[in-house]
Amino acid sequence: MDAGLQLGRAALGTARAVRAAVTSPPAEAPAATPVRPARSAPALRAPRAQPSWVVVDTDTDHWAERAARFGGTPNSLFVAVVAGALYASGYAAPGDPVRVGVPVSLRGPDAVDDERSNATGGVTVVVDDRPSAGGDLGPLRARCRAAFTAVGAGERPAAYHLQSLLQVLPIALVTRVVMAGPSGMPDAVASNLGRFDGLARVGDATAATVSFRGDARGVRPDRPERFGEGVQSWLLETEGRTTFAVAGFDETRVGSVSALRDAVRAELEAWGVRGDVA
Repeated sequence: MDAGLQLGRAALGTARAVRAAVTSPPAEAPAATPVRPARSAPALRAPRAQPSWVVVDTDTDHWAERAARFGGTPNSLFVAVVAGALYASGYAAPGDPVRVGVPVSLRGPDAVDDERSNATGGVTVVVDDRPSAGGDLGPLRARCRAAFTAVGAGERPAAYHLQSLLQVLPIALVTRVVMAGPSGMPDAVASNLGRFDGLARVGDATAATVSFRGDARGVRPDRPERFGEGVQSWLLETEGRTTFAVAGFDETRVGSVSALRDAVRAELEAWGVRGDVA
């Protein structure tokens, strides 16, 4: 039954992808997308396949004030810090573009009736150069807003409808598809999980801070499948605190906790953010 359902969804998704490709109006010629420099395979840069971790904890009101001070939002400041850490670590040189993946919830106003186990999509924001720390967040904020607006309006590339098909294909093939081409895996992921007041309280105890981190099981150093590229981060707010965990995947640049901590701390200090980096 489950296999038949998956095959049916895959067939439906394929049909939708074909329809989207055929019925979509011709797009105007876009401006040339910056091409990031070629990099060696992740397995060569991270032979241990063991990310390093740091956690940033700061006051939520302070974080929002810093973002507003530079014409941004708490989310655009988050993207700027995560992208900036790539430059601070030497992963990307000044002037090199980096691709930041930003997960987006696709659950609508009737989310309570949405029974999908995973209703998350994503947009990719291309940062042309290192965000000017302590400068204007306006351009980055506008770029994020445009990407979110497009997803909210239902704009989807044809490949979006092939997600069900990918679930019935071998993982090795899916990995090659995802990582193929000049774009490949995002250089960074900045996932804002939102507000979860009450999460810090368990019975009569209240944690000083709470962090979330994504992980993948079964990643083998001798296989090409990887969970991440440069850095990934997950942010949440609870009890007046803003906390985000940062994972460094490129062992040549952020393979140690100290290297990752230095890169993240450099960005926080440049934006005038007070907080603990552990």
